Amino acid sequence: MRLIIKKIFITIIFLLNKIYADCSDLDYSDCLYWSSDCEWNEYTETCQYIGGGDDIEYGPYEFTSISESDGMRDGPLYFDAELYFPLNYPGMLKSIVLGAGHGDSGESMYYWASLFASHGFIAATIDYNDPINESHYQRGLALLDLVETVKQENSRISSPIFSLMDTSKFALVGSSMSGGAIIEAAISDSVGILDALISLNPTVIFEDCDLCAGSEYCICLVPAFLEEQDVPIMIISGENEIDDIGYEGMLGIDIYLNHPDMTTKLLYEILDGGHSSAIPHVEPVRKKVISWLNYYLNNDTTECSQLLEEPGNISQFLTNFECGEEQLGFEENFMPLDFALHQNYPNPFNPITTLRYDLPEDSFVNVTIYDMLGNVVKSLVNGKQSYGYKSIQWNASNNQGKPVSAGVYIFSFQSGDFVDAKKMILLK
Repeated sequence: MRLIIKKIFITIIFLLNKIYADCSDLDYSDCLYWSSDCEWNEYTETCQYIGGGDDIEYGPYEFTSISESDGMRDGPLYFDAELYFPLNYPGMLKSIVLGAGHGDSGESMYYWASLFASHGFIAATIDYNDPINESHYQRGLALLDLVETVKQENSRISSPIFSLMDTSKFALVGSSMSGGAIIEAAISDSVGILDALISLNPTVIFEDCDLCAGSEYCICLVPAFLEEQDVPIMIISGENEIDDIGYEGMLGIDIYLNHPDMTTKLLYEILDGGHSSAIPHVEPVRKKVISWLNYYLNNDTTECSQLLEEPGNISQFLTNFECGEEQLGFEENFMPLDFALHQNYPNPFNPITTLRYDLPEDSFVNVTIYDMLGNVVKSLVNGKQSYGYKSIQWNASNNQGKPVSAGVYIFSFQSGDFVDAKKMILLK
């Protein structure tokens, strides 16, 4: 009864007074209870106001979501996932996978995911297997595992987004610890599936007792590791984050400065911002994030000027992003001249291989795996796709999701009048 009375009292405070500071008065359990407005900060062990969704200006599309209970793949490297998608979007859907901060669930990224879906993107949130103890590297692999799950929705016949996706266009968005995990994912992305990264209030922590010998816990930012990161990255951090969580040398400005100059990068540091400052309720933050995604996922070069415009709430704004002739010709530079099917890699393989093909124009695509007797084994793609250099993975399973036996298989690619096929070898 005391607990119920306490909840009612807090409800009265929230509904009648709307005082944002009330979040800081809540303990852990009450903070979770008011997760629509408050978020528990594991680093400071305090409850912080994140705002409700009423002050977010959403995009033009209504959206809904599905989960594993609706038939989505159960990825081995994460615990659960929720996939948000727009309704009645006229084009091919591009995808975003989101990771939450230390100790947080995928639900804490709801406002970001719903915002993206309202702007015409697929947005998938992740629940890590161990949200407290998993390393940045483990979280990065989990995010890539969820990318594979999202891709498979395009070929799952009962999925509401069956054949509606462009499976070659993906971005990762991560908050706090996941802001560093998405960088680990990009470094581990051997097939080059990622087009853009957005790190929100990130920490990048590499665990190596030799390279981080001066650290009590063998953690540090290793510049040499970041030299492998070539995916365009936007970093949004707070000016005063070090006062919130510490981690000197491992925060937003450090991540930006230690990324190679050849990697397109942008730092938006929020004036007086803390570790929870990069949220969708802040209009300049929201607009920068949507522009970055539109530019890299939708090839929308009209976003160039918006990306270079300095927001009014900055303490620092650094970037090597340019809107010159090369960027204005973005779509032409990334349009193949001819249809083509490439040999899978690796080949032979066990159990995953990547198939690549080129589309010089938007067209209907069919990619199918056959056995040597001509029987259909797996339908990978059967729908309209936008132009570009495409890739899709096959995990040596059939249309029923069961593993197939070792042997020689044929993969075919058909688009319009163009048809080609190649052989590949599965080892066990």
